[in-house]
Amino acid sequence: MLLRGKLFGVTDFFAILGLPQRAWLDPEEIKNHHHRLIATAHPDKPGGTLPEATALNEARRVLESHSLRLRHLIELQQPGFSSDQNTPSDWELVSSTGEATREAYALSQQLSQTTSPILRAPLQVRAKTSEHRLAALKALLLEHKSTLEERTRALALDPLDPGQAWTLAGEWTFLNRLETTVHEAQTALKTA
Repeated sequence: MLLRGKLFGVTDFFAILGLPQRAWLDPEEIKNHHHRLIATAHPDKPGGTLPEATALNEARRVLESHSLRLRHLIELQQPGFSSDQNTPSDWELVSSTGEATREAYALSQQLSQTTSPILRAPLQVRAKTSEHRLAALKALLLEHKSTLEERTRALALDPLDPGQAWTLAGEWTFLNRLETTVHEAQTALKTA
């Protein structure tokens, strides 16, 4: 696989960190390999160079991200693959997340603009309800994450089905965006 990547000009980040090409990698394993290698490759160390350290850092960044790691596997194992398929989205989850986060941001803005304790009290009650709704969404997203982890671990690499890997990568990107959106809305409510 390393030769195929070289022929098509793709850097093999698995090889750079000395890790096997797998759809699922333990984040701790990635970190440990990176730390061990960067200790001697860092430009401040004797014999270390900036290009080598940069390659190690980029390898860690790509392999720690589920979606980037899956897309990288496709690049290595199926050069030239292009997908015209869109990631199937759970539109009910997108809709629920959108409604809950819009409500949270509106409440946080109202709370930050309201100084009267009498006027803030009902807003704070609504904010608590909104916080509970966001917490329930976060729990639902964790369930989705667990399912995605299982599907990623089970992805066969010999041969790799690039369509399935592409779909998983898109679902990871989708899930990460929703998690970030919910987290930011929770933060907005807490700081209002």
